[in-house]
Amino acid sequence: MLAAKTLIASALLGLASSAMTAPTTLDFEKVDAKTTLLSTTQLYKDLGVSFSGGGFGVASSIAKTDPGDGNFYRGKIDAPNQSPPFYSANRGAVILWDGGTSTEATFVINVKDGFNDDFFLSYSSADFATSGAVKIFSEANGGGDNLGGIDLQLTGQQGCAGFLCNWNDAHSTIANGKIGKSIVITGGNGLFYLDDFKLNLLGDGTHVPEPGGVALSLAALAALAWSRTKRQAI
Repeated sequence: MLAAKTLIASALLGLASSAMTAPTTLDFEKVDAKTTLLSTTQLYKDLGVSFSGGGFGVASSIAKTDPGDGNFYRGKIDAPNQSPPFYSANRGAVILWDGGTSTEATFVINVKDGFNDDFFLSYSSADFATSGAVKIFSEANGGGDNLGGIDLQLTGQQGCAGFLCNWNDAHSTIANGKIGKSIVITGGNGLFYLDDFKLNLLGDGTHVPEPGGVALSLAALAALAWSRTKRQAI
């Protein structure tokens, strides 16, 4: 009996731990086909994540479904010999653009309840871009303390036939015990695509356990209930 209880407790503890540490991914796959300012659409407001500044949601012009006017793609093109070609993966992204002709654009991600540990993103830059930067702050809109950052080195676009297809992954780690409330991304105006932001949301945005984990939890609780019923019947 003790062994069964220990096993159940371990399973539940492991489930809770994975739920707390699993990052949430903002993949921008649901952006409109029309390039739209993200501060207007606020795709992730249900997670307590909001956007401001120069960031537009954009769909690839060769996406298989609901294409937009973004000159990018990620991964393998499904039908390179078709006119126009198309591909199925990673339809949406963010273009770092203020809607005008400024030299540099600034995009701000605010997280209502904060986030901790690591922040990841993927990005692609035009050949003639200057390097970009990501900075994490302890308060909204780039306020408070600077908790870390990333320099976005140029990716180069050799072999992309006029598209941006070469992507880099980057991440920054927040010091243990610190909580970030905003991320500020700067770079050449209209020259960077950003995608797949991953962060450990806190509070209302805490990551929901995966279905397999929920099943494990229910099984453990059922086993515990059965053991109690059997003991009472003796």
